[in-house]
Amino acid sequence: MKTPIFLLCVYRKHAGPINSGMMYLPRGHRHRHTPYKDMLRNPEAVMQKFKGDQDFLDGYFRSDCVFWQEIFPGEIKSYKGELRGRSPDKENIIYFHGQPRPWAVKAEWIPPLF
Repeated sequence: MKTPIFLLCVYRKHAGPINSGMMYLPRGHRHRHTPYKDMLRNPEAVMQKFKGDQDFLDGYFRSDCVFWQEIFPGEIKSYKGELRGRSPDKENIIYFHGQPRPWAVKAEWIPPLF
């Protein structure tokens, strides 16, 4: 496994851009401030070129990605892709992406959110 210089969480069957829901970017990473600076320089151009933040960040960080699931196997699961309709077993982190939203799921293991 490569040294974790950028960590992200992504549903493994998803072939699209990196997932920006749970990220770690350590101090000193070569692109730590680059996306922010590029966005400030010309926000309209960035918003026209990319569908969203994940597409935008993908170009900066794809080559450095190490997935959380590779560091902590079996401990992080997608609700939509891996847990829908059942309670977590040994997972420590359940992440929601797209639909359903966590507040729309009625399950005893999900605390009241609103």
